[in-house]
Amino acid sequence: MAIQIKEWGMLSYPGRGVQVPLQGIAGMDESAARLGRVIEGAAQLGAQLAEQQETVTTAGNLAEFAGRLRQVEDEARAEIDMQNVRDWKYAWNQATEARLAEAVDELPRESRAAGRHLAAVYSAQASATAKRDYELGRIGLARHRWQARVDEAVERGDAEEAERWLRAGEGLFVPIDEVEDRSKKARSKSVLNQWKAAFLQNAPETLAALQREDARLPQEPADREALLAIRESQFRAVSREVAEEMSRAAEQGQQPPATVLQKAAAAGVLTPQQAESAGRFVELSGQVPAAVWNLRVDECPDDEDAEMRLKLDILSAAVPTAEKRTLLQRLRRNREVPVSARGGISRRLWNLYLSGSFGCPEDAEACHHLARLQAQVPELLRRGNARETERWLERVSPNEETWICYQPN
Repeated sequence: MAIQIKEWGMLSYPGRGVQVPLQGIAGMDESAARLGRVIEGAAQLGAQLAEQQETVTTAGNLAEFAGRLRQVEDEARAEIDMQNVRDWKYAWNQATEARLAEAVDELPRESRAAGRHLAAVYSAQASATAKRDYELGRIGLARHRWQARVDEAVERGDAEEAERWLRAGEGLFVPIDEVEDRSKKARSKSVLNQWKAAFLQNAPETLAALQREDARLPQEPADREALLAIRESQFRAVSREVAEEMSRAAEQGQQPPATVLQKAAAAGVLTPQQAESAGRFVELSGQVPAAVWNLRVDECPDDEDAEMRLKLDILSAAVPTAEKRTLLQRLRRNREVPVSARGGISRRLWNLYLSGSFGCPEDAEACHHLARLQAQVPELLRRGNARETERWLERVSPNEETWICYQPN
């Protein structure tokens, strides 16, 4: 053996060192693997360490001891992670010495010397790994806290603070050549979040603010698209709210409150002209005959937004409140009938009117006659008898023109 050691001293690395039996180690966890590496390096420590390992192995306690060392390492890591370490060696020794001594004392007496030596080598390797992980963890924690400050500022819509935090991490947490791009994205997202918060606080006023030329908008395309989607959703919500408030007033025979009309005009739900018209009391029908409104109602698509838009047009038109109620009732009843059925029959009546079957088009009597026929349509459609409806259309369709239209000189 002495000759072999002498030969090793002449070589840069042993070709084949002391052979140490490692049965039972391959399937163990990290502690066993680390202990295995300690033992595999036994040739560099000399034959004495190999003999000590063999003593522990012979006693049948190596696997259990490996697990105990891993427990010591885990407990030490957990304890040190709670500290602000300045002297790592001191902190590690403080956390492991008592625990390692207790682990060694658990071995049979004849194995303790070998276990003490193995524990010392294991602890040295574990200390180096734990120190690296601790330092990386501290860097990761600092990075996490920095990113949290950036994200919090963006979430609040505070673009200036978000940019200050980004600049503070320049070259440390974010590469210098990426700072400008990250700042641009943070500003854009902050502006988007400002609009989100404003919509939650007062949607009508925010819709009005978005229409101003000096409105500050996000610069990133994705953020602009997100704001547009929010704007459309909020516009529909405010439109429904305005339509319901105006409908309630009409059902009670009243004009809509001025505050509602002001809100609708500011948000773009109604034009200023519509808002003015909706607030004016009307005794007689306007320029648009009831028959035209009936046609629009009957041809209204089975779509919530289309129905809401038509409802707002009716409620803001220069039409007496009683006629508005009648049109709204027709609109509600039409929900029970497919648009293909109600729109089809209403369009046929309209074409008869335009062809002069009811008299000269645009003549007041012809319009009234069309409106009287239109009033019968909902009941016909509710019965759902296609043959009866067709016979009714044939009855109301004159075979020949019975009117004369004079052109003024």
